[in-house]
Amino acid sequence: IPLTNDIEYTIINLDELTLYGVGIKTNNKDISKTAPKFFTTINNKYLDKYGSIKYAMVTYKDKERNSCNGYYVLYDKEISGFEKIIIPKSKWLVFKINSQEAKDIQEMSHKFYLEFLPSCKYNFKELPELEYYHDNITDFLVPIY
Repeated sequence: IPLTNDIEYTIINLDELTLYGVGIKTNNKDISKTAPKFFTTINNKYLDKYGSIKYAMVTYKDKERNSCNGYYVLYDKEISGFEKIIIPKSKWLVFKINSQEAKDIQEMSHKFYLEFLPSCKYNFKELPELEYYHDNITDFLVPIY
């Protein structure tokens, strides 16, 4: 596992993902408040019928990822009224977070953008970043070439 500024990561290849989601518009200033609230609202509404949310994604206005403009929660099963979102087969940097708590995910995101990104040697693909929730952990996934 490479280590850059004490941030451990792995690189994986994922096949195309077909996900179903619902989202909100947000921005860099508000996402730390709006995303967790939206996640909780959607999870509570659909938990009994569809189970836990499997993924979340953050979308950006620009390829440099300077300005986020949306946050989605995603399921791996079709849900009426949800948008079908296809994530193409890609290579990803994976940062493992030993939690599914919003504060811990936000901390990793901040570390990524403030510490890891400035010294990063990877080229980023114009896909959203993903969060994958499983086994009481979160994988923070960033697409690369």
